[in-house]
Amino acid sequence: MGTIILDDCQCQCLVGYEGSDCSVLSLCIDELSNPCVNGGYVAGYLVDSCVCDCDLGYEGALCETESPCVIDCFNNGITTGTIPNNNCLCTCTYGHQDSDCGTEIPCHHGANGAVCQNGALTTGTIIQANCGCQCTLGYSGANCENKDPCTLQNLTCTNGGIITGFIADNDCSCQCDSNFYKGIKCEI
Repeated sequence: MGTIILDDCQCQCLVGYEGSDCSVLSLCIDELSNPCVNGGYVAGYLVDSCVCDCDLGYEGALCETESPCVIDCFNNGITTGTIPNNNCLCTCTYGHQDSDCGTEIPCHHGANGAVCQNGALTTGTIIQANCGCQCTLGYSGANCENKDPCTLQNLTCTNGGIITGFIADNDCSCQCDSNFYKGIKCEI
């Protein structure tokens, strides 16, 4: 660890050791020649090796590299940004959204890109390519563009009466042969 000089009775320590008997490891402290950047500082012992202890958000031998963000992005989303810039986010693949790309984007239109009509709700997701419309009572068709005729209800006209009207208009009735029958269902 060192050699003893008899004249002064002092130890002359080897590089990396210090103290009166050379038994103390020398720390890597040299603030004037600190090669670490971005807030990093020299750490370790001279006998081993001096390293840079990096500040949060930096890495590399001299703390020269901004640490990339580490976020769980779902559905093949890609993590972008760096910790020091505080701009970590997921870049989502087609059809996905939210901060972690975990949600499929809902459709904003009905079948074939047409708008849902007559109060219908849009259904499906873009990624599933199953956009459609959930029609309200009295309407049908791919985008709920058709009024349902009253013939689809449980209305029965008697004596040859004909069902008329539309469910959506709430005007279902029976058209009776006026020469012989009358009444709501042509029963009289």
